[in-house]
Amino acid sequence: MHPRLPSTAIFDEQYRDRKWLQASAWGFANQLSIHILGIATLGVFDRFPRLQFVFGHIGEHIPFDLWRLDHKLDRDRFPDMPMAKDKTIRDYFATNMHITTSGHFSIRSLQGAIAKLGAGRIMLSIDHPYEDGLMEGSAWFDSLPLPHSDLVSIERENALRLLKLDRAPHNLKPGLSFKALEIGGLAGPIYPDGVAHLRTGTRAKD
Repeated sequence: MHPRLPSTAIFDEQYRDRKWLQASAWGFANQLSIHILGIATLGVFDRFPRLQFVFGHIGEHIPFDLWRLDHKLDRDRFPDMPMAKDKTIRDYFATNMHITTSGHFSIRSLQGAIAKLGAGRIMLSIDHPYEDGLMEGSAWFDSLPLPHSDLVSIERENALRLLKLDRAPHNLKPGLSFKALEIGGLAGPIYPDGVAHLRTGTRAKD
């Protein structure tokens, strides 16, 4: 899922006098997070439990508000809310939602998201061409002070599993170590032909 510019009505109501906030600085997260939370609280994931959503920008602020969301979505206060009564927003992040790093190159934000969701729900993404370049995002990721297992999961394994890239016709090999993918500082998946493709050509994009 990806946000878009607000409609004319929303722009006039919320952004006309502060138009610099309408897009990626704030408005994208504001609009998409409301949509994601609406889908969850309306019970969509309960009706379609295998449905998987991916959204970027370190989760559009939602991971950092999980405690307050689950605290305030009180069933006694909102008895008609369609979301399953035994579920929380945090639960859906464990089963139906994934986030990416696109356009949010903050070490502390990523560490916070890992603490909230676990590295298994996060995938590397750059947000090209909206960010300055693939190399900047790649260099940021390569500099992260994260455990080896988290780096491998975020850069490669999570996408292989979610997108089924380890199956035909792609047949990308899971379980390769981060070091095994390094070739002169540029690395990518090792394809069945044994060729390591450049990292910058294989990053996930929004």
